Order: sequence, then structure tokens, then C-alpha cells
Amino acid sequence: MVNSGAVPTLGFDWSMNYYRGAVQSEKILMGVPFYTRGWTNVQGGENGLHGSSKTPATGEENLWCDLDENGNEIAAGANPLWHVLNLMEKDSNYKKYWDPVGCVPHVWNDVTKTFLTFEDEQSIQERINYVKNNNLGGVLIWVMHGDYDYDEEKQEYTVGDTLTTMLYDQLTQAGPTEITSDVDLDVEVADFDVDFGGKYDHPNYYYSINITNHTGEALKGFTLSFDLPKSAIFQGSYGGGTPVITDAKDPAFQTVTIQGPAWKELNDGESMELTGSIKLNFAGVKNFKLNGKAMKSEVEAERARLQRLGVEVPDIVNPPEKPEEPDEPVEELEDTYDNTAVYTAGDTVVYQGKTYVCKWWTQGMALGNENGPWQLQTK
Repeated sequence: MVNSGAVPTLGFDWSMNYYRGAVQSEKILMGVPFYTRGWTNVQGGENGLHGSSKTPATGEENLWCDLDENGNEIAAGANPLWHVLNLMEKDSNYKKYWDPVGCVPHVWNDVTKTFLTFEDEQSIQERINYVKNNNLGGVLIWVMHGDYDYDEEKQEYTVGDTLTTMLYDQLTQAGPTEITSDVDLDVEVADFDVDFGGKYDHPNYYYSINITNHTGEALKGFTLSFDLPKSAIFQGSYGGGTPVITDAKDPAFQTVTIQGPAWKELNDGESMELTGSIKLNFAGVKNFKLNGKAMKSEVEAERARLQRLGVEVPDIVNPPEKPEEPDEPVEELEDTYDNTAVYTAGDTVVYQGKTYVCKWWTQGMALGNENGPWQLQTK
């Protein structure tokens, strides 16, 4: 998600869409923290959520603290999850709350105005669902000894594997992720090249698309489309018609279709620049199509990648061959040779549908003799 000010919402969903602009979903891992970050003197927000503070937590709310060069505690509110569970067991002022938007809990102490990020079984289940629903490669945990179990004998939480086991069991049961492609391989291709570049000036990316026509045909009023990750916002194109934005096949993308200028023809072998702006365009675009036909070089490269991974891919859908034009009918000539006539050098006659040129004076001499007075005329 991106807010109206074009500032990225740096949660996992935005990050996933951002990286999807560059890589396939199965290459992305979700980061799962088995530690907290925390602040005290939090003002505003709802039970600390979306409040503000300039005071990172210290002391018993910063068990995993780093030390500076003088050996002093660095405030950060860093704790293993099992430690925060023990804080809640010992002090009822620490209460856990659920954020339905971020799908994650947090711990809030209204007395000390302390806010601690957190993870539990409910949030891990949400993460598992997200990984499976979006065909992600899995999760990355930092760090595993922040996980917890409850020690009945000691009556306290200790280092354990509650959340790790949830992740292992469910993701193992789900099986390997699917190898996917972000390029449409089942549409007709066309021979053209696209060089997508530009200049970034936060939050705007002023793109420059150089398209080169190799189709063998002149193009006028063409359309060019591409898929843009939803972490970015398409602003508009300069020149041409009004861009059209639709949902792409993959929910992480939108398809942007822009028009070339109707007044300018793009001849075979020529290039044309299309310009415009996209907010937060960090990851680029893909899946180019010219008049609905996929870029041949992009399709060929994607087919080769999938084949290296052992994936069966459809054949390239080449444009249908143009039927050969029939040869022009050969006009049959009527014979003009007269056996009784007198011919001199340079005269021409037609005999049995063939044209002959006279080499010297003759009368009644048969045609077809190479050593005779008549020479067969060839094209």
C-alpha cells in the first residue's frame, strides 16, 4: 500500500509488491522477527499503536541490548519474545493488543507508556497464510532463540520452538512453491525492442521508453503496455492518448497501456521515445506488449529461464505467415512468323509462343536452328 502522499507503507505487503517488480514470488522470503523493538514515553495513538516517542526502551524492557564503545546500554527495546511473555505474567500493566490491519500484536504498558512490538501464534498463522496465498518461497527467522515454550516446573516462559514448529509443520505440509512466470508466454509475439529508463527525483520517476520497431511494418497510433508493481503509482504519459490502467493477471501488478502519437508513424527499423512519470518506481516494469503482442526477445529469455529450471513451456506463438502472392499469369503470344515473308536483321517474330530475332536477310528458313538466321530471345 502507498498513501496519498506517495510515501511507501513499509510493511511486508508493500515490500513484497516492490520486490515482485524484479523477481518472481517464489524467490521472496518473508522476514519473521523473534524479537521486539520498543519505546517508552509514547504519546498518542491507540494503546500505543501509531503513537510517537523519541525514547527507545531500556532496562528490563531492553534485555537484548547492545553496548556502546564505553560499555553502556544502547536503548532499543530489544527483547526475546519469551522475556516479554514473562513481563506480562509478572506485571498486569503489560497487555497485548491486536492490530487487524498489520495482522500483528503489540504489547502496551499504559503506566510507563511503553510500546513493544511482538509476535505470537495468531500473527504467525497470518504470516503462514500470506506465504501460501502469495506463493512465496518461505520465511526467514531472526533469531530462533527468541522463540518460546512454557516451563511448567519453573512456571515461566523459556527459549523454545512454539512458533518455529508452527512454521515448519504447515509450510512443509504445503509443499514446494510453484515456479512462476511474470511474462505472458501464450500470446502472439512481435519483433520490437524496448529500452526502459529514466531519472528518479523522489517521489517521481520520469521514465523514458525507447521503442524500436522491427516488425517489418509501419506503425501509427500503436499501443504499448507493461505490468507495473502495485508498490508504484502510475502518474501519466506525455503525449499520445489517455493511459489505461487495469488489473494484471497477477494481483501484485497493474497493466498500464499507453498510446503512441497518432500523428507520427513509427517505420520499420526506427525508434521512438515515450515519456511520462511514475511515483515510487523502484523496481521497474515488465511484460511488454505492442498492439497486444508480446516482445519476442522478452518471451525468448523467459522461456530459456524456465527451461533451465525444468519447466515445460509452450512454443512461441509467432505471427501467421503471409500467403505467397501468386505469380502473374504469363501472357501467351500469338504466332506471327510467315514462312513466305522476307525478313532482315532486327526483325522479330513469334513462333510456337516464343520470340525470335532475325540476324540477317532470310526467307523460309526454319526457326530453332542455333546456327541459322534466327536467335531465340530470352528475358
